[in-house]
Amino acid sequence: MAKVENAWRALAGAMGYPNTGEVVEILDLNKVLFDPVRYRWDEGKFKEWIRKHFKKLPLMPEKLYPEWRFNHQVEDDGSGFNFEGRNSFICVYAKLKREGLWDEVNTIRWVGKTGEIAFFPHRGSEGFRQFIIKNGYGDWWLASKDCHWGLRSRFSGAQLHFRGYAGANDPTNAHIDLHNPGDPEKGGTSGSVMELPDAIAHVHEDLWRRSHSHRWWFLRTALVNQGVDIPVVH
Repeated sequence: MAKVENAWRALAGAMGYPNTGEVVEILDLNKVLFDPVRYRWDEGKFKEWIRKHFKKLPLMPEKLYPEWRFNHQVEDDGSGFNFEGRNSFICVYAKLKREGLWDEVNTIRWVGKTGEIAFFPHRGSEGFRQFIIKNGYGDWWLASKDCHWGLRSRFSGAQLHFRGYAGANDPTNAHIDLHNPGDPEKGGTSGSVMELPDAIAHVHEDLWRRSHSHRWWFLRTALVNQGVDIPVVH
């Protein structure tokens, strides 16, 4: 394989995985990035990349797809795995991992640039909804606005918000809100009156100004300040 600038292999090294050889695997990421529908959409560009960089066709080219996707898969609207998208994705991954929810992700259909992914849960949409309710998530502060169901963390600050849709083939949305209204992570409950200023900031910053207020470096800083370990991404 020709030597190329390779964010996937740099990440593998940063996470302590072998990062040389024909196939480089990052165990937490390989399976979730191989979404069957996404693969069919990308197959033409992916195989063109293989023909360019490999002298002979690998025996199982689909094993290389997660690496190709992480390095190259970008949507027409600029979302996907460009530099900003990779760093945004790693922030969501790290936060899900911290909250014990990463293993609930089966495959990822789409990633954005401001801390969001569209994914399919192992348990299905309803099973996942029931699971996170039992783990303290709730329909607070318009969490289910404009979707079939929505649940957010009960804690304030940089927290996860999930939105599910009615169709069986629709993915679940997960995103980080930097101004989630809720209780302090340490201490008692705060109540709606005390949470109102955060709720106003949430609407203004997390919704109206998201494209500016949720760039990957803002996400990264907020999570690092929570003690979340963020791998290095190029």
